[in-house]
This record gives sequence, structure tokens and C-alpha cells, in this order.
Amino acid sequence: MEPRTEDAPAPIPAWRRYLVAIWRDKLTLFALLLLIFFILAALFPGLIAPKDPLSQSLSLRNEPPMTPAADGGLPHLFGTDPLGRDVLSRLIHGARVSLSVGFAGVIVSGVIGVLLGVTAGYLRGWTDDLVMRTVDLTMGLPFLVLAIFVLHVIGGGLTNIVLILALVRWPLYARVSRGLTLALAETSIVEAARSLGCSQRRIIFRHLLPNLMSPMLVLATLELARLILAEASLSFLGLGIQPPEPSWGLMISDGRPYIRTSWWVITFPGIFILLTALSANLLATWLRAVSDPAQRWRWLTGQKRRSSGAADDGGPA
Repeated sequence: MEPRTEDAPAPIPAWRRYLVAIWRDKLTLFALLLLIFFILAALFPGLIAPKDPLSQSLSLRNEPPMTPAADGGLPHLFGTDPLGRDVLSRLIHGARVSLSVGFAGVIVSGVIGVLLGVTAGYLRGWTDDLVMRTVDLTMGLPFLVLAIFVLHVIGGGLTNIVLILALVRWPLYARVSRGLTLALAETSIVEAARSLGCSQRRIIFRHLLPNLMSPMLVLATLELARLILAEASLSFLGLGIQPPEPSWGLMISDGRPYIRTSWWVITFPGIFILLTALSANLLATWLRAVSDPAQRWRWLTGQKRRSSGAADDGGPA
């Protein structure tokens, strides 16, 4: 009678391993929690903001942080602006604008760029030439200067900003996805799909696009920070969100004349922009590391990089 063997332990789900990995990296965990807070502030500003962001009180104009409220309620934690509006409440409501532009711009530009890039890389020929020459032409122009020119012609507003930023940022997704598609198109999986008679549409959507999700997610996270900074720059120049709607860039523009006497009016919006962009960049760096097959084990097992000069073989020593 053969000895009874013990059952093998159940494999750990991938999502749990990633949660453990991000829990070990405290800096990335802090960045993720900060982004979640900003997203919640954008989704539920009325529940988080202590006051009405549009309520004015000229008797409280340019008051410093922790100034008592006129109604005896919660004090103005971040002070008031030149029109006596609560800075903290405007920052929370401004998160909706900045994050809406960032996420919407990333989604629109990502969908357009990835579809065109994968199509050009797989079909090649005149389709590849047409798409890539358009990419070269668009990327040859400074995207912020092009956005300023177009918004000056058609006017500002949330919808126009999202569309313009998406139209000037899609070439980046197209170029990256095309390069990855050229490599994936020569793999055995795609060759087997061709030999089985799969249509080009099925190969693109079932075999190519799923393998591009990881690098595209990293690129989208980086672009989120870039688009938030672009929206702040356009609003600062008066071509983005228009008053009285709160926007981080617009708040800095409104507080610029008072920088010497009321530092809090522009300091706190600048800090919010900095923290959001920095958190997105840190999260993108972490995603890039855990999506790399050669380095993923270091993050998932918690082992630090070896300080010796031994070559990295992509697995534990």
C-alpha cells in the first residue's frame, strides 16, 4: 500500500500577492491612498468639503489658515481667497475638475492611440505608413503650445480641454503600442491563430490587445500626472476652466497677485497638484516593476536587490 501524500497547498491568488507587495512598499502605499482620497473627493465633494466653495464673504477675504468662521462652525482650515471663499472647500471641489480631465483624457487618448497603434503594427503596409506619419507630425509640435492655440480659437471649458488633450496625446500610445505589436505579431501564439484561420479582428482583440494591457496601464498612469499638470497650466493661463468653477490651476492664477501677502492662496493648490502628480508617478513606477517578469519576484517575495555584482538572472538566488 502506497504511503499517503499530503495535499499541496493552494496557490496564492495573484491579487493577494500584489496587495502584499504594495503593503511592503510604504511609499507606494501612501501614494495609492492619497490618490484614492483625491478620487473620493472628486466623486463626493459635497460630503467632504466643509463649506460651499462658491460662498463669498468680503469681510473674510484673504484670511490666514485656521481663521474662525463667521457662522461659528468649522474654521477655515486653509484660509480664504480674495473673495472670502474657503480655500479647502474649493480645493476639494477642484479635485473633480483636475481628475476628470486627467482620467477622461487618458481614456480617450489611450483608446484612440492603442487601437491605431495595434492596427498599424499588425497590418503594416500603407496603414502603418499613414498612421506613423500622422504620429510623427503630431509629436513634432509641442503639445501644450498646440493645446493653447486650439483652445484660444474654440474657447475653454471642461469638454474642450479633454478633447484637445486627448487629440494631442494619442500619438504616444500609438507609437508604444505599435512597437509592442510588431514584436507580438511574430510570436507563436499569433502564428497559431493565423494558421487556424482566425480573422484579423479576432487576432487583434483576443491575442494582441490583452498582452498590451500591462504596459499601457503603466503609460496611462504616467500620462494621468501629465494631463493634470497640463490642465493646471491651461487654467492658470485662462484657457481652461472658467470662473467661478474651482480648479487648482485657476486658484493659483487668482492668487498670484497676493503671493506676497496671502501665501496660502497659491501654496495649498500647488501642494495638491504636486502630491497628485507625484503619487501618480510613484504608482506608475511600482506598476512598471511588478509587471516586469524579470523583476516581479523581488516585489512579490519582498526580497531586496542584491548589492553584489552578480548578474541578475530574473529569479531568486
